Amino acid sequence: MGYCYFSAAATYYDPELSDARISWAKHSLLTSLIDDFYDIFGTAEEHLNLLELFERWDVNGPRAEFCTEEVKTFYWALHSAICETVENAFA
Repeated sequence: MGYCYFSAAATYYDPELSDARISWAKHSLLTSLIDDFYDIFGTAEEHLNLLELFERWDVNGPRAEFCTEEVKTFYWALHSAICETVENAFA
């Protein structure tokens, strides 16, 4: 997480851009975790489930019988981070 934040701080160093730095760090970390999930940890079925969830982008979230806990965790983490970023952008 520290590396993600410092890479953002090197680009967005002005104090008024603190929200942008935090958003950059969150999304960089989530991107890295999801990339590792696709490259190393997840099964082919989980990869397809996660991809389908992202394509649908269901506001109510994934159905319980649709995917594993890991997939739901990744989906909700990214969904929450993006929704939070959008809310901050329009606040």
